[in-house]
Amino acid sequence: MKTILIADSDRRLRKGISFLLKKRGFRIVELININPLTEFENPLDIAIINLETTFNDNEQLLIALKRLVNHNTFSIITTIKEDSNLIEKMTECNEVQFMEKPFSFKELMEKIDTHLKTINKTAALVGGKEE
Repeated sequence: MKTILIADSDRRLRKGISFLLKKRGFRIVELININPLTEFENPLDIAIINLETTFNDNEQLLIALKRLVNHNTFSIITTIKEDSNLIEKMTECNEVQFMEKPFSFKELMEKIDTHLKTINKTAALVGGKEE
């Protein structure tokens, strides 16, 4: 079962996305703010992080993102604000994609499905099999 972390201070949005993803068979971890992510040790497949979610500072978010990428976690960043400096630093982390709010659940699932298909295809090729 794939694990998805959702970090968003908007309870309604967080619960809505969690509900829909659970129905699709994902295990969900919810965070109200990003601070615990810097110490997060459990394996994650995907992290959906709202840039507007409360966190101490941008550097802490970048540290958390780099830890996630080092653990092969695919990160999706959602935002409605323009913070080009932070976004530029985030693009240095592989496997980080951005979605502008408001976004549709269909758009979110397309990003997740595309990532999971790529992972499965890579795993099959490494294992010597082609699907």
